[in-house]
Amino acid sequence: MGKVLPDTLFGRLVTVGVFCILAVWVVSFWDAKMRSDSLYMRTLADVESRIFAHHIRLLSSQGPEWRAQMARYLSQRKELHVELHNSAITLQKGDPVLSQWLVDAIREELRTSGSSVRSIAGSTRFGRQETSRFAGLFDGLLFSVPYSGRVEVAAEFDDGQWLYIAHALENLPSKGLSRALRRLPAELFVIVIIAFVATLWIVRPLYCLTEALDKGLESAPLPEDKGTVEIRNAAKAFNAMQLRLREFIRQRSLLFVSISHDLRTPLTRLRLRLEALQDQDIRSAMLHDVENIQRNLDILIKAGRSLDMNLSPEEEERVNIMAMLETLVETRQDLGQDVTLTGRVEGAFWLPPQSFRNAIDNLLENAVRYGEGADMSIAREGEQLIVDVCDHGPGIPEDQLDHVLEPFYRLERSRNLKTGGYGLGLAISRNLARKLGGDLTLENAREGGLHARFTVRLRS
Repeated sequence: MGKVLPDTLFGRLVTVGVFCILAVWVVSFWDAKMRSDSLYMRTLADVESRIFAHHIRLLSSQGPEWRAQMARYLSQRKELHVELHNSAITLQKGDPVLSQWLVDAIREELRTSGSSVRSIAGSTRFGRQETSRFAGLFDGLLFSVPYSGRVEVAAEFDDGQWLYIAHALENLPSKGLSRALRRLPAELFVIVIIAFVATLWIVRPLYCLTEALDKGLESAPLPEDKGTVEIRNAAKAFNAMQLRLREFIRQRSLLFVSISHDLRTPLTRLRLRLEALQDQDIRSAMLHDVENIQRNLDILIKAGRSLDMNLSPEEEERVNIMAMLETLVETRQDLGQDVTLTGRVEGAFWLPPQSFRNAIDNLLENAVRYGEGADMSIAREGEQLIVDVCDHGPGIPEDQLDHVLEPFYRLERSRNLKTGGYGLGLAISRNLARKLGGDLTLENAREGGLHARFTVRLRS
């Protein structure tokens, strides 16, 4: 069933709804067909009863000689056959219900007209006309084939003479169901439209929930008064989780800011006191340590702020991405680094300019430091901006690709900043990509080197 039904919840609900409605419609339609067939047969029998009562009344009022002449005259009609007999007539077996209905109707017609006969027997046989196999299947599906039949009546007059009348019926169309079937396309169209609109109304809150989950913490709170009880409860749970995560990240960012504020003042005092040392060598060494501490604090603050998913509108500006990337590439080319840029994206988009610049610059820095060069390309796919950075280095072991995106994880374990770094560049770039609706992924290229893909959602 999973391969037959659509993959989406919306598609499956529409399919199931339409199928159920059509199933009910088919059952009702078939029941109506059966009832229509029965009513049609009874109507034919009622019409035939009046015809036969008229002939019986006409012949019963004549003498034997005139009866014979009138029987021969009436038999000249192709569909009607009239005979007179001096003994009882045995009729072929027909539909017992319709036959009794016919006899009772004839008796009632004769009674109201004042005519009487000793006894009456009737036989009715109705059915669809025989057609070819293919036509019979097609007509059976449409329920619009013509009917044929034969009605026979035997009546005994008061003088003992028997009258036999047979009426052949051909090409009697059953039009009631065929008209209903001609309405089927319009009814089916209305059913599909109603099912489509109703299902869309039911699942629309799910689309909002999915979009909010995709955006993460930067999405607006979901409405808690729309949709079914389950959807409203899910929206409340999502909003509560979003608030808790935002508060957690805010507290962690405040922790980094507090550390920076509390440590910078004593570091400044320490720097001033070191300036008073007379020993040049000790002073230089200790100032170097103070600068390292200060640098580490700046890196920690930068990493903490990169984890903050709540970018304020003041931090975002309309940025000409192409101009920014071209400036980054030209700056590194001026330093003699092997950096290239291909592709083009036109227009300006809302981004935090400095954070976006630092994220791309981190990727270029890693590519130049560990891969001896960087080939950057830019493209746009719908609302996604894609920046690919490939280097010329040995790549990264497959089991380390996920770890290098973690904060403070370094493949090169030395304490030398020129070779090892802090292990924060890729983590900061990924954090920015995620809070802008994208991600950062790494993979080893087939031809060698590391391929980094940085994506963000664009807002014009």
